[in-house]
Amino acid sequence: MLEVRIKKDGWVSEPYQLPERYEAMIRLFEEMNEQNAGKDTVSIYSVLSSVPQLSRFLEGLDYGENRDHLYFLSKRINCLSQTEQDIFSAALSMEQPKTLKSLINISFNLDQYELLTDICDSGEIARELLSRDKGIHIPMEIADMLDYSRIKDAYFTHHQGKFCPSGLVLKKDSAVIEEIYQDDRQPGFEKDCLFFGASVLKGKGYKCSDRDACPTGAIRSVIIQRSCPRCVCFIR
Repeated sequence: MLEVRIKKDGWVSEPYQLPERYEAMIRLFEEMNEQNAGKDTVSIYSVLSSVPQLSRFLEGLDYGENRDHLYFLSKRINCLSQTEQDIFSAALSMEQPKTLKSLINISFNLDQYELLTDICDSGEIARELLSRDKGIHIPMEIADMLDYSRIKDAYFTHHQGKFCPSGLVLKKDSAVIEEIYQDDRQPGFEKDCLFFGASVLKGKGYKCSDRDACPTGAIRSVIIQRSCPRCVCFIR
């Protein structure tokens, strides 16, 4: 869910839920530019979203420059489960994207993060982090005796991770954030985009079999594994 209010010259709009009210929001944007000819640009004033950390990366952005990206993001969010949205939120906190395009690209790289859901107290977390960082395996029975703060601080000196409503999200040491979403080549936004893709191989001139139409309309595609590093565009 993504709900946005925009602002210009001290005037703030009502909330617009995207993508459902995208066209109405565009009309309002055009009216604001025509009727309120002040020096200020139309900016994103406030954001309410099911992605917990999203608002602080969107508020204050130039709406005119980002309106198409914002629409795409709203469609993308609606195709993610709440657990995936929580991972997305944690990833945003780790990556601190500077542009909306970079932010959207993170949503297509959620497989570069690991969610730990089966640990619920400080002792279990310390035990897991110690095992991952030092290869030291502590029996569950004495996990509560571990120095949680010290182990956590030592782990996050060399690794990245954030807590979210669904658990602890850790960035994989081998993580590579690929630029899937681009101005001139946009992926599909369906939920299965996280795992499957259209197989156009970068740097190659050939196409794959005619099973599904590529979202870009430029090629024909077949569903392949998301782990392929050469995947260009994504579909169900």
